Amino acid sequence: MKTPPSSNNLKPAMPTSQSGENTPLWQPSRQRMQHSHLNHFMVMLSERHRVLFHNYQQLHHWSVTHADAFWRAVWDFNGVIGEQGDVIRCAGPAKWGDFCASRDTLWFPNATLNFAQNLLRHAPPPQREQAMIADSESGHPSYTSNDDNKTDKAISKANEENNSTDNRAAIISVNETQQPQTLSWQELTDQVSCLQQWLVQCGVTKGDVVAGYLPNTAHAVIAMLATTSLGAIWTSAPPEFGIAAVCERFGQVKPKVVFACAHYQFNGKQYSMAEKNAAVLASLPCVTHVCMIDNAASLTPSSRNSRSSHTCHDWYVTLSQFAPDQIRYCVMGFNDPLYMLYSSGTTGQPKCIVHSVGGTLLNHLKEHRLHCDIHRGDRVFYYTTCGWMMWNWLVSTLASGATLVLYDGHPFYPQGDSLWQMAETLNISLFGTSAKYLEQLEARGIAPINRFQLPDLRSVCSTGSVLNPSQFDYVYRAIKPDVHLASISGGTDICGCFVLGNPLSPVYRGECQGAALGMDVAVHSRGTRAADSTEYTDSGSNTDNDSNTGSGDNTDSGDSKAVNDEGNNKRGELICRNSFPNQPLGFWHDNGEKYHHAYWQSVNGVWSHGDEVMKTRHQGFVFFGRSDATLNPGGVRIGTAEIYRIVNQLAEVIDCVAAAKKTASDEAVILFVQLAPNLPLTTDLQHTICQQLKQQASPRHVPAAIYAVSDIPRTYSGKISELAVKAVINGEEVKNTHALVNAQVLREYTVAQSPSSDH
Repeated sequence: MKTPPSSNNLKPAMPTSQSGENTPLWQPSRQRMQHSHLNHFMVMLSERHRVLFHNYQQLHHWSVTHADAFWRAVWDFNGVIGEQGDVIRCAGPAKWGDFCASRDTLWFPNATLNFAQNLLRHAPPPQREQAMIADSESGHPSYTSNDDNKTDKAISKANEENNSTDNRAAIISVNETQQPQTLSWQELTDQVSCLQQWLVQCGVTKGDVVAGYLPNTAHAVIAMLATTSLGAIWTSAPPEFGIAAVCERFGQVKPKVVFACAHYQFNGKQYSMAEKNAAVLASLPCVTHVCMIDNAASLTPSSRNSRSSHTCHDWYVTLSQFAPDQIRYCVMGFNDPLYMLYSSGTTGQPKCIVHSVGGTLLNHLKEHRLHCDIHRGDRVFYYTTCGWMMWNWLVSTLASGATLVLYDGHPFYPQGDSLWQMAETLNISLFGTSAKYLEQLEARGIAPINRFQLPDLRSVCSTGSVLNPSQFDYVYRAIKPDVHLASISGGTDICGCFVLGNPLSPVYRGECQGAALGMDVAVHSRGTRAADSTEYTDSGSNTDNDSNTGSGDNTDSGDSKAVNDEGNNKRGELICRNSFPNQPLGFWHDNGEKYHHAYWQSVNGVWSHGDEVMKTRHQGFVFFGRSDATLNPGGVRIGTAEIYRIVNQLAEVIDCVAAAKKTASDEAVILFVQLAPNLPLTTDLQHTICQQLKQQASPRHVPAAIYAVSDIPRTYSGKISELAVKAVINGEEVKNTHALVNAQVLREYTVAQSPSSDH
């Protein structure tokens, strides 16, 4: 890697760890490492703080033990447009009970910025010499001065970068017709400007909620940008969500304006939204205006014929009524609300999770540029819907100057390899998907490497569920040998990742590469205190020498509590022991009690995420499934993912789910399998399943009973609902069937309630 100038007297941030014995599946080339944003970031830190990093683990250790300096550097390196303020973090008010540093620390308490402005920073320069800003107190427009301040410098730098880029693609939308529609940066800002003017006319101001009941098209991105430019809060749900699921979500946050679509297409079929829209809007008396989108039409307003309606506004007619003008950006506090996301709702009414303006932006810039190495002009795709946090994650790549590639439709329609045809045609550089998609690709015998040229593809990201070791093999064998495969994991709770990839470290089979920068992620074993293996305990105050003053001796001695490797290769629950800027502000209309109990109560006041994991000798992580779905027959803990990766490899099995059934003195593992069409669950197949589990895992993994079902219950985000299955087979009530896309299938699972299944 590039060596920083004047490196004399620089000391290592921590001792260099020894590599593991097994061979990595992929290693970045020296050239790739040198040109990565992460390498340049390390050079900047070396020059600023006189510390030398030899690898990612050393950087991660420093980012946790020098959190203030790290997050300030993330802001500076990414050129965030806004005022940073003179305090990086301080003790905030206790969200519940006594003050807890890891929960109640307040980041950048005096900083101001606007989310949409930072996402549109790579758009053409303003037509006026001054950027119009809405004052955060009065809401009236005011103008930035030409004083030599950080905001002006950031705007000027962005404008210099954007010369002659008016026609460069900002968003490329693709649906099942495989006909891409492109919006240039100029067209994007023009439409955001027009829609912002309409929202102002509707009376939308800072703190109001605006909702989108929309498919994954450019309309949703434009509506979000117009909303957040005014300081309003954006929330969304995809059209496949049922009426009850949407009402449970939007009914809690009471949006003033709703964007909806007339219909959507999935798997080759058109679905009218008339009935759903009418029912949802009837349940929301808070809504004053509705903007309806016919998403089959072109994004170009002139190509859409107007239609009148006394109940709602037409998207294209609305845009045509305003001339593009300078966008007004409302000044927001770093910790003001930006997004409302929702928990799955499988244990009750979905929790409305509030995410902040600054925390979301800063963390996404960190993950995109430092971890995923997204560069200006890259084309970034993630298969997602507007109801999954990966949509929010994806759209933030605009802040890096990347082109968004949005796909609306079934991933295997019209052909099984349609998404890879799109990747080749559009020169996609980052392809994001789920582990289940990769599993299905392999099961269908699809090998993109045999049909498509993917020279621009540098990264494949997978999330949503555990990426099994065999799927690592599949990616490097059937997609591309020289690609950075990043298995990432985090969640809606933080709108980001706890563990993910990085462009400097090797990729090992079955492992997420490592903990996210700035996050003190650890494995908590039962019966131990969370601090027993803590690398750093967050004080909630400014501890770095240069946290506020920008002066002082910043040389790292290299001995500030070395990483404790004693817990490596031991299983437990994933926890995060320090505070970080993208922690949620809390739950909507919660006094702090539910928020505290959701994350902070179970493990000594540190964030407990609910994943069963193991940390490896490479400082990577292996995931076994959700902690609350962990099986425990005979006192031996088994992650459900351990069973799925073996059973789902069988040609006869499409998918499966396992759950624990209570017995008199123990619990029994019950397995349900979704088989290939017209295939019966024979005695021979049951024997094969049991033998494979016994040979590849252990006798403890062998289920007490196996049943065939027509489908596996899933949430609207596509995740298996093991808790619903567990409730059914134990004769308990499923608390919220509205959270499931196919709740009716649970009737088939009652067969396991019989005592005969306990053998």
